[in-house]
Amino acid sequence: MGDHLPPRLDKGKGCAVDPVPVAGPSQPHLPLPALPNPKSKSLPVSNGPRYATQMPALFTEQNPWEEVLEESRRQADRLVLDASQHAKNNVMVYMWTKDDILPVIHDFQEGFKLPNFFFSCAVLLQLCMVDCDVQRYDWLLDTWVGFDTGHVVTVKDRDNHVLLVKSTDVTDCHDLDRHLEQLAHSGSPNLLEGLTDERKYN
Repeated sequence: MGDHLPPRLDKGKGCAVDPVPVAGPSQPHLPLPALPNPKSKSLPVSNGPRYATQMPALFTEQNPWEEVLEESRRQADRLVLDASQHAKNNVMVYMWTKDDILPVIHDFQEGFKLPNFFFSCAVLLQLCMVDCDVQRYDWLLDTWVGFDTGHVVTVKDRDNHVLLVKSTDVTDCHDLDRHLEQLAHSGSPNLLEGLTDERKYN
């Protein structure tokens, strides 16, 4: 009667009893298999353009300098062309202002366009002939011909880009024959036909 009986288990439906695990031999932990690394989906790093409209940095840095150099070359070409045109567009004027003195010689390159030469006030001022009547030597007529301010002369090939001018008061043009001879040697051989060794013009 004095023996103790084990407590009775309640087999009601509301209580579930987990089974007690049975101890057994332990299983060793195996390492997980290594998985291959997936390929990176990120874009490669590059110094080049990412888009078709994007210019490389080196190109965009050099492009302004190339434009500056190209403009400098164009300006230099224009200067050379202008200088060449000025060299071709020149007229040498010999001007006698007084008797028996050397002529005033002036080389003009502006204020006209060949084959026409314009005797403007500025031209006569440089020749010191503003306040007097002026004559020019006509090669075909072989004489001096008067003209007014603003007169336009058509420079011929035979003129060799040289015009001879004097004041109407001058009757003795110093070294005129020597200048005529020099011009004749560089131009038409018939320029000196009919010319005397020493001339005076009224």
